[in-house]
Amino acid sequence: MAELLKVNVSLHTLILHSTQAENRIFFLKKNNNTKTENGIKSRGAQCLADALFHNSTLKTLSLSGNLIDHEGATFLSSALQTNSTLQPLDLSGNEVGEAGVRFLAGLLKFNNNLMSLNLCSTTTNRLAKNLTKQFSRKSHRERRRKPPR
Repeated sequence: MAELLKVNVSLHTLILHSTQAENRIFFLKKNNNTKTENGIKSRGAQCLADALFHNSTLKTLSLSGNLIDHEGATFLSSALQTNSTLQPLDLSGNEVGEAGVRFLAGLLKFNNNLMSLNLCSTTTNRLAKNLTKQFSRKSHRERRRKPPR
């Protein structure tokens, strides 16, 4: 999937929720494969981050409930510092922790195109709520500065 994102020029939305991982697990079990892990985890986030360095068409990325930890959040943060097309990023229901939230907060200094960052139900809700407040204030300021089209 990540390799295809590097060269794809038409995909605008990618949704990889844990339910899709559950469907994959059902398929694996049906074919007598005993692998039972859900989610893409940090390794998958690293592959997607690498793809985001190259992809210039993806606008929406939803990775809800994929067991992404602080390491995965770090990979995604690095990629989003240079990616100029992604607007909403959904990391809700992951285990990004305080370190991951801090890396994601740092990316907001470099990325002015990201309009929505969902960290609901992460393992550090208090920190995520503070980041959401900061992000909302920043978005509001950015929208006021941009002339209407």
